[in-house]
Amino acid sequence: MEVVGSLLGQSLYGRLSTSRSNHILSASWLIFCVVIGIGYRGSLIASLTIPRQPSRPETVKELVTTVERATIGSYGMSYKRFFTASDNIVYRDLGRLMHVGTPIKKGLSDALRMK
Repeated sequence: MEVVGSLLGQSLYGRLSTSRSNHILSASWLIFCVVIGIGYRGSLIASLTIPRQPSRPETVKELVTTVERATIGSYGMSYKRFFTASDNIVYRDLGRLMHVGTPIKKGLSDALRMK
């Protein structure tokens, strides 16, 4: 009762407790408050400083309207042809957005050559 009263500010009648359990409880309560306070402050600072990211596209239609370019590896030429020849307008638009990259060996040799 003394500990709860002291935490609520109601047992400050001049006599301090000398019980070891009161000290342990008070110390653990202070440590808990420090940990929660630091965690709250860190998450608050992070939420205020990080810019808002746009929502992630979930469907092909959202992907086509959201992105300006879709890059695929050198193996993706058949995918690009398939999407471009599709009857669905969304897939055709996706095929037009696709840019096929260079093969790995050519990319590495260009990187070595151009430094």
